[in-house]
Amino acid sequence: MSEKIDSYEDRKRLSVAFGMSDATMIQKVSESLGETVSSFVRRSVRKELARLSLLSDFDKRILGRDSSNEPVNELGEANLEGGHL
Repeated sequence: MSEKIDSYEDRKRLSVAFGMSDATMIQKVSESLGETVSSFVRRSVRKELARLSLLSDFDKRILGRDSSNEPVNELGEANLEGGHL
């Protein structure tokens, strides 16, 4: 049985605040990846939830792949954690 995909009505809006340097970095990185900031933040949070084993095995597998089914370049993530681009 396939899992239910959240519809727009099933979503809850959350607000988060970032420091200016982090916010600027997030905007630059999401733009360079061709994503909205919201999409980038949602994907980043889901990747962390997967790392913590809080998602299904299926979700964990698909989060490691981009839409072309090629491995996602982890360099960007490593650079974000290191605090520089």
